Amino acid sequence: MKVNIGPYLEEDKKRKVKIKVHGYDSWSADSTLAMIIAPVLKELRDQPYGYPSQFEQEDDETGEKGTAAWVEVIDKMIWAFEQCNINYVDDYCTGDHDRYFKPCEDNPEYSTWEKGPNHTFKMDMQGIAAHEEKMQEGFDLFAKYYRNLWS
Repeated sequence: MKVNIGPYLEEDKKRKVKIKVHGYDSWSADSTLAMIIAPVLKELRDQPYGYPSQFEQEDDETGEKGTAAWVEVIDKMIWAFEQCNINYVDDYCTGDHDRYFKPCEDNPEYSTWEKGPNHTFKMDMQGIAAHEEKMQEGFDLFAKYYRNLWS
């Protein structure tokens, strides 16, 4: 993928946009888009000129509380999209693999995958599910506030 989006110009000129998408960009479109979305969200977070009206608070004359709440939401979105391109599952795995193929007795052309005596590998499926639930929260916030992603 190659993306080149130029700056905003005067009203009478169009913004230059060139986008080239290759077939491999769509193989894992979630991963490809996450590579673009996370940096854009970071830029938005680092230049908070405003926040959605849902974050306005009566006792917040300076807007600091609203800005802080909006930045917290953006951080959840950033974290979720960053997870798309790392192997977080390894963080929930312990132990070592000790496995081997054992030929089937009734048909030696086939075999089964057996655990050896030193097999200690464990995967925390509940931890992975909780991690992915937290990711989904960030994606849901992205969808909810999509029209508010501007500064």
